[in-house]
Amino acid sequence: MNILTSIVLSFLIANVCSANVGGSKRNLLREHLGWNDADHEYETTESGNELKEASFECRTSGMYPDPFDCNRYHHCARHGNDGDWNKTPLEHFSDTCNCGYAYNSRTTFCDISIRNNGTCNNNPITTCEHPGQNGRMEHNPSLYFICQYHHQNGQLYPFMYACEHGRKYNAYKYLCE
Repeated sequence: MNILTSIVLSFLIANVCSANVGGSKRNLLREHLGWNDADHEYETTESGNELKEASFECRTSGMYPDPFDCNRYHHCARHGNDGDWNKTPLEHFSDTCNCGYAYNSRTTFCDISIRNNGTCNNNPITTCEHPGQNGRMEHNPSLYFICQYHHQNGQLYPFMYACEHGRKYNAYKYLCE
């Protein structure tokens, strides 16, 4: 099994309720059970935040929550091997949790039950107020963000990173220890 197949399978396992297949959202569990899902639409939270227009960029390998939507998550992985693993570009995959669950950065699964028909009340990451602002994820201290200006829209954006080998991020030192 190649790495791309492995990544796709991990997304399907992490999001058993539904997945984007061929550009359309399909509820795999309902299809497997033979239930008609054609009339069911999933609701997502739209806050009108301009920063949502800037796309998530992979900076380091790992699984990340979306900075603005607790239902979305991102997987950044290196694909292929050109002899120097660190120079191989990162590929970005993203998906959305459904069925009333949010992404859990501690477990890397959609296993946090949410209320209000699956809408989120809080962003997973605080809003950036100044360049260099940083912090680690509450439930997974190896994941952290640093606020920088996004090249797409020139606004502050919380770029996500991951510490390697189980290290934890120290926001005071801007270091993984």
